[in-house]
Amino acid sequence: MWRQRLRLRLGWVGIGLMVATSVALSANRSKQELLDARAQVLARLEVVPFSRLPDVMEKKWDGRGKMTGTRQLEFLDLRVGILRPEHGAEGPPRPAVVFFHGGGFHSGNPDQFFVQADLYADRGAVAFCAEYRLKNNVEVTIAEQVEDARAAIRWVRQNAGAFNVDPDQIVAVGGSAGGYLALASAILPGGRPGAVPNAVVLYNPAIDFDHFANGMGRQNMELSLGGKIEAYSITPNLRKDGPPVILFHGEHDEKIPLRIARRFADRAQELGLSCELVIMPGEGHGFHNRDPYIDSCVNQSVRFLREHGIALAGEN
Repeated sequence: MWRQRLRLRLGWVGIGLMVATSVALSANRSKQELLDARAQVLARLEVVPFSRLPDVMEKKWDGRGKMTGTRQLEFLDLRVGILRPEHGAEGPPRPAVVFFHGGGFHSGNPDQFFVQADLYADRGAVAFCAEYRLKNNVEVTIAEQVEDARAAIRWVRQNAGAFNVDPDQIVAVGGSAGGYLALASAILPGGRPGAVPNAVVLYNPAIDFDHFANGMGRQNMELSLGGKIEAYSITPNLRKDGPPVILFHGEHDEKIPLRIARRFADRAQELGLSCELVIMPGEGHGFHNRDPYIDSCVNQSVRFLREHGIALAGEN
């Protein structure tokens, strides 16, 4: 299904807080060149199921985008695309980087991070681009989507030997809604053992839900979440033993205001966590999906991760 979708689109320990105001920029690629790059990655992916969910209620839509009903599926398989580095089976165990795409919890596709996955594979990591249940497709709460993300991380750790992965060097990467899932897997209490990443890389993540509740109302927000806003917002749940986090955020993000990222980073600093907030001047939401930021943000993330013991090769 991933291949079909992409073809259609183509025609188919530092402790404390650091704030940067710019990153080194790379050359620009056109939208078509980025689609071509994703297609090249797709051809090299191994796609396998990592979780089978029983009794899932699928949503049905008409051609005008109106939901017409639901039907119960006996099960739904969530899959992960695996991109191994050259000679990945050789040498000592490697870091794993698990990607969670954005899409407002409703939509999106793992191909969003194929180019970044390739860049991490070039630096010696095994990259995993994971699916999770989407609100446009099935009945699911954000709390259940968090469990999908945790299941992906846990599966990578449980199968570390099969992929020559170091189970103590698992990085969760996410953008927007996927950034929330990566961060929630690391921070929120209640997860099963093995589901916490060792480091987190975030692109304009959803962090706390009070901002969204102002627009849609508290009751609707909590129905979407599957629980209380305070229980599923990240900043109130930060703790001193959280993993290191690097967070890239647009100065003029219209969907998730910069103040929310600053509030998170300030609280992390108070707790003595390693948190680096990188502010992109003049940028809005979703800058990480295009050049010149794709390579530059990966380079800066690799530097941060190396400083925290993730054994990636340096910038190419």
